[in-house]
Amino acid sequence: MALFQAAKADYEEAWKEEDPALQAAKVNSAHAKHATECYKLAKTHGGIYCKAAQFVASLQGGAGDKGIPSQYIEALSALTDQANSLPFETASACLIEDLEKTPEELFEKWCPEAIAAASLAQVHDVTMKNGTRVALKLQYPDLRKQMASDFTVFQTLGAGIQPGGYDLRWLATDIEKFITQELDFTIEAKNSENARRLLAHRRDVMVPAVVPDIASQRVLCTTFVDGLQRLDGPLPGMDRAALGLTVAEVFAQLPLLHGVVHGDPHAGNVYARARGPAGPQVVVLDHGLHHHLVEEDRLALCHLIRACCLGSRGAVRRHGEHFAGPLWRLFPLVLNPTFAFAVVQRASDIQAARASRLPDDVSLEDVWKAMLAMHESDSDILGALHSLGYVRGLLNSLGVSERVRVLALARAATYGLYPPALRPGASAEEARTASAMARAGLWCSLATIRFRVELLFILLACLAPFVAVYLRVFGKR
Repeated sequence: MALFQAAKADYEEAWKEEDPALQAAKVNSAHAKHATECYKLAKTHGGIYCKAAQFVASLQGGAGDKGIPSQYIEALSALTDQANSLPFETASACLIEDLEKTPEELFEKWCPEAIAAASLAQVHDVTMKNGTRVALKLQYPDLRKQMASDFTVFQTLGAGIQPGGYDLRWLATDIEKFITQELDFTIEAKNSENARRLLAHRRDVMVPAVVPDIASQRVLCTTFVDGLQRLDGPLPGMDRAALGLTVAEVFAQLPLLHGVVHGDPHAGNVYARARGPAGPQVVVLDHGLHHHLVEEDRLALCHLIRACCLGSRGAVRRHGEHFAGPLWRLFPLVLNPTFAFAVVQRASDIQAARASRLPDDVSLEDVWKAMLAMHESDSDILGALHSLGYVRGLLNSLGVSERVRVLALARAATYGLYPPALRPGASAEEARTASAMARAGLWCSLATIRFRVELLFILLACLAPFVAVYLRVFGKR
């Protein structure tokens, strides 16, 4: 609370400056100062504070510094895998408590220093008795006790701050629910194996296999993957465009084909590794939080994305109302500002889409009401939107255009409306069960959706200024 009040005072003082150049300098100085302070706070307290820092660091979206100032992204991104760690002797206490075995009984050797440390656990490079190298994930021993008080603090802050008069306590309740789920590593093991099965057909993706004999609520062991490189790093010798395409496709296909949403696809959980002539491979870690879309919501989301790309306003409204009720117009824009063409009402909508931001007339109250409408349903759609924001940040780090992400979403949405036998990953025998007419229909749908997406971005890049002038002159028709 002290940090919040200090930051608020510094920003208010900066905004009082009338000279634009001096105001910008003071605001940037406040960004740099308080980004560092937030990093120190999260690293010192760990747990939920570290989790919040990861969230902020990864939600780059397409808004640039108008969304999350770059100083905060740069300062907090280290906390995705470089939080404070404990000595192995301390962290391994949960091995003895949960598995009733000492490290000496289970392993041949281990690295005493953690190779990664995040909000809930740290990871060690370990060799088993049979010589197999594995990654051992150990939950911080006192984390559950610490979390109990942290959740109380967040509920108190949510009740007391209320920015704009909005009650944040339901957000704090959601955070508590999801983090409590992540504290059970047996859930993560099941999620990981399910994701591994769903992505097994892709050679450009890896989900490490779980070692079933070494597992408990606080201990998780997986095959070791070496040569991992962060996607927001330099990635020497790797094709960034190929990596971006794989990331876009994987995190579009999981929810739209299977209803599975990875809850935390940030740069501390999604890595790249070189494989020589075979090209780079994306490695997806940390499956502690998976959201799930019920079949009705999965199909509605597929229909909505296709309708946005095809410009079918009636279908956009129908499927948008499924998620956001009377605020249906906002939902496609949250998916991607490019979809403004499907709900355009004024010239400024197109200009905003070209700049990858929400329209000027969409207020914080509109966003808040839409979030509440989605939260009150039985859907995990808010988790899906959260995940899509993370993916957008990953692709920004790789320098991959929004066109790639939108095309991946559109293709996955198309596949998601066809029988499983025609989707990626289906066996040759399954594919043969589909009729020739169904295969032809899928091919035509994919070709059409690709053409429409390419056209959409050509319009944004080349024609948006002319369309905006036309709308100003002739009205919203």
